[in-house]
Amino acid sequence: MKCRNWQVMRRTPRRDNWPRGKFPGVISLWWSILKKNVLLFLPTVPLAILLQGSGPSAVAAEGDTFTPYVFASMTHDSNLLRLNGAATTSSTADTLRQAGAGLNADWKISRQQILLTAAVNENRFDRFSALNYRGRDLHGTWNWRFAEHFSGDIGYSNNLAIGSFAYQQALVSNLRVQERSFVDGFWSFHPNWQVGVGASRNKLSYPDVTQRFLNREENVWETVAQYLSSTDNKVGIKLRETNGTYPNQPVDFVNMLDSGYLQREVLAFIDWKDGAHNELQGQAGTVQRRHEHFSARDYSDINARGTYSWLASSEVTVNVSGWREIWAYDDLATSYSRNRGLALEPRWMPYSTLTISARFQHEQADFLGDPGILPFMTTRRDTIVTRNFAITYEPAPRYSFKMSIGDDKRDSNESIFSYYSRIASVSATLQL
Repeated sequence: MKCRNWQVMRRTPRRDNWPRGKFPGVISLWWSILKKNVLLFLPTVPLAILLQGSGPSAVAAEGDTFTPYVFASMTHDSNLLRLNGAATTSSTADTLRQAGAGLNADWKISRQQILLTAAVNENRFDRFSALNYRGRDLHGTWNWRFAEHFSGDIGYSNNLAIGSFAYQQALVSNLRVQERSFVDGFWSFHPNWQVGVGASRNKLSYPDVTQRFLNREENVWETVAQYLSSTDNKVGIKLRETNGTYPNQPVDFVNMLDSGYLQREVLAFIDWKDGAHNELQGQAGTVQRRHEHFSARDYSDINARGTYSWLASSEVTVNVSGWREIWAYDDLATSYSRNRGLALEPRWMPYSTLTISARFQHEQADFLGDPGILPFMTTRRDTIVTRNFAITYEPAPRYSFKMSIGDDKRDSNESIFSYYSRIASVSATLQL
């Protein structure tokens, strides 16, 4: 989704220029990324001091944290490439081993807060070694506040990881870089009322040359008006405009594949807590997408998503989520899918060191918006069911261990898209 953005995006470093080797290379890579991408937020600290007029008295708060950590995991997937049942054999299974290091930082200077997260990881597949990669996950946010009535956020994130094969279903690199830069500000002109504006730039890119036609850039403008109760509950309305482009996808007048679009949304939202046991978060409204060249790909509908949380006690929490959303899906047969789903997430913490959780999700995707390119085509319908059960053990604040098992199943009236997979993983994290 998209809009104009005045921030200049930093160039993603080429993988073939990154430090070589195993873990020594990871540490070197971590440091180079930290210097180039995360530390760019530190110059905002002097500006924050000037804005507040605090001078030398603005020093880091006693509660500031700087937490480095290391982690490792092993995940076995019985059908990594998400092939349909007829093509599934033991050769489609694989085990991913991941090891990495990172840090979390939380600094407060006067009224300003700087949040930094940086992590790098080495990923090795037992069978499909061509998929091996070095990933990263970077986030930096400045939560700024000026005087009593103005506040907001400025931030940047950069993530390199392998994507799901649910829609690729082939042995391709599938590495993707997700970047986001954003800025927003709010004016509290009344104890119970607040208005705000924001802009963001989202970029999805694929390093592999065979997938670069999937690259997408979105520029988003957003305006918000909201009511805040004395207990910090919120209700409001949000207007969003997105300008999207596919920079490597030329206009295809035969298959009606477009190179850009404009999307507008009007959403009402709520964030409400009723006492100590009930929470409700959600938004709903209209969404309209208009394409630059082919109106047959346009759509207009209603999007809605909500989550209800029941805090039965300090040990038991249950989350229930539901959604009905239109998602863009550009292929020859359709322009979007309507996804409707429900998810249940119970969580039990019998001891302070032990957490048992699960997630059950059922979703139906109807691939609508047929522009009439392929006559006599049956509307594709997928039903996706995922189940996951996890146990997390934290014997001390610095250590945590997690084990999970689950499965992922998709049934489609176009059998080539059906698949079934079982997943099991173990992981450990150590704070240094």
